[in-house]
Formats: sequence, C-alpha cells, structure tokens
Amino acid sequence: MSVSVPSNAYSFGSQEGIDSAVLVLPFSAGFYGDTINTVYNFDVKRLTKNLAQETSFLSNREWTTETAVVGNFSGKIKPNTPIKVSSVVNGAPDTLKTTPASVRIKLSNQFIQDNIMNIGAAQLTNNVTFQQAFKGLHLSANKPS
Repeated sequence: MSVSVPSNAYSFGSQEGIDSAVLVLPFSAGFYGDTINTVYNFDVKRLTKNLAQETSFLSNREWTTETAVVGNFSGKIKPNTPIKVSSVVNGAPDTLKTTPASVRIKLSNQFIQDNIMNIGAAQLTNNVTFQQAFKGLHLSANKPS
C-alpha cells in the first residue's frame, strides 16, 4: 500500500514524538472466511520499490520488501463487531469511542519515528517526494498453522 502526506509542505512540528502507531484496515461490506475457528496472521513490512510509480498490479506479482517485520496481527477476525478505542483529546481526559469493525495492526513506534517522522522537510514537500523516500507498506496474510 502507498502512504501519503496529509498536505503539501507537511510538518510534524518541533516537538514531534509518537506514543503509538496503528494500521487500521476497515472491513468492506462483505467478508468471506471462517470467523469462528481460524486464527489469521498478518505481517507488515516496508516496500523497497515506490508503489506510487507502478502501473501494473497483477495478483501474482511478488512485491519486494525489507526483511524486518514492522507490525503483526494474530487473532480471529470479527467483521461485524465494532471496536472501542481511546480517542486523544487535547487538554482533557481521553475518551472511549466506538469505531467500525476493522483489523488493527500495531506498528513499531521506532520504525514510524525513524522512517516517517524524522524524514527531512524536503521529503515532506508533497506526495511525490515523500513516496520517493518512503516507498510504502506491504501486508501479507500468512497461512495459519
């Protein structure tokens, strides 16, 4: 998957820091699979080639990645069950809110800090320069044992 900056000339500010990073993958209108017995396993790795410059997305293509796993999910899928998450509120206590059903994969804080938040201002100018520096993420579904 390709990753973008929220706006041109984006800045994380002068006191940037990260307490958590989560890849959220919401479910679409239908789900085909076993939600009772199967434990699903997903790994997230960094792509080595800029996905945004690709023109062909064949289903049998193998995408090259770095070897390090930067996020992992292992668990049962609940495509119809909303999730409760903490919502950060500036100047007030965090609140619990309900979000649509999704797979939430915790990513390495250090990976996000080193590869996205510590990227230079020149690479945050626009999506083209950002995606040259940060190629994207690869999600693989691993067969259960």
